[in-house]
Amino acid sequence: MRIERINDDKTALAIAVEWGIADEMLAEVATRMPESLAAGVGVSVHAKRGEMKADGTFVFVFVSYFEGFREGQNGWMAVRWSEATWEDIPVIAEHLTKAEELLPGAIGTDRAKDKLDQYRREKQ
Repeated sequence: MRIERINDDKTALAIAVEWGIADEMLAEVATRMPESLAAGVGVSVHAKRGEMKADGTFVFVFVSYFEGFREGQNGWMAVRWSEATWEDIPVIAEHLTKAEELLPGAIGTDRAKDKLDQYRREKQ
């Protein structure tokens, strides 16, 4: 199994386009962005996809898009697991689960939710 972490914006975006998820991710950001900017928080959107290849191996991707964060912290990133076998799937599932558990703390989701709640209360 090969694991690649892709931080290059263009490459990660190309992966999102290849998997057909870029437009829906950008649409979600566009919907959430006005309120998030007004509250002073960024938006992150994540998607995961997988497929079996003709040779019986699997490819999985976890793609993220960040907008409204500090300079240098916005844009696309992806993790790709390729040449994976049936035996690798539990490891990949563990990686995906761990990413979903750690990501909110890493990007300050609780603080952002508090700021959004405060903004919504003040707006009323």
